[in-house]
Amino acid sequence: MDIREFLVEYSEETLKILHGTLYTLHFGSVDQLLKLMKSKNVEKLEGPNGWKLCINGTYYNKFAKFVKNGHAKGNPGQVFEGQNTYLNPFYISRRKTPSFRYGDIRRSPLGESSFLFVKNNRYHRYI
Repeated sequence: MDIREFLVEYSEETLKILHGTLYTLHFGSVDQLLKLMKSKNVEKLEGPNGWKLCINGTYYNKFAKFVKNGHAKGNPGQVFEGQNTYLNPFYISRRKTPSFRYGDIRRSPLGESSFLFVKNNRYHRYI
């Protein structure tokens, strides 16, 4: 399953996994994400650039500095390194350029019937 779809589909649980005001995935998110995968019976999450995380904890991240292919328990800091912009639809980039193109529409974590419209890297709620 695509990680971006997974994070949006289970947004209520996802928002507990993300950290800080930028809503990042990082080393502290790995165990919680694996538990969520198990509870939703998702065997593998995949993303752009060949990124993947399997339910048994193995991962591949071509942007990792040290261990690109390994086990998340031993290398939790490598799992999401350099990937938030690509994997995380809730991530708020520090860059001046928006993470999403102007006009992108995303499903809102606020409810199934609402959507988020991206303008100037800010979400605007539409029902």
